[in-house]
Amino acid sequence: MDTLTEPVTGVVKMLILPFVIGAEVVILSKFTVPALLDTIVKYRIAEVQVVPPIIIRLTRDPIVQQYDLSCVRRFASGAAPISAEILQLLEKKFPGRGFSTSPSAVFEFEIFLEFLY
Repeated sequence: MDTLTEPVTGVVKMLILPFVIGAEVVILSKFTVPALLDTIVKYRIAEVQVVPPIIIRLTRDPIVQQYDLSCVRRFASGAAPISAEILQLLEKKFPGRGFSTSPSAVFEFEIFLEFLY
């Protein structure tokens, strides 16, 4: 994906698609790992859309173990590549959860539009 279209996938995923399907989006005004984890638990967030450095923090920060994140069904990320090592750590820490990168947002949106029409 080229650098001109990459930011669009985040807009589609975070702003347009939820509006079309009537979903809720929760955005933190200030990021801290505890604030993110508290928000996931409080709102029972099923899909966590974050940048790769936060995925890395979720796989390595011991505070994550203190939270029940069983509501999370999928992690989505973009803006930078994620190594196979980090993806393996993510799968180990959150077995059975899905993972997608930013190009999938456009694909998912296209599939949804096909479903609508």
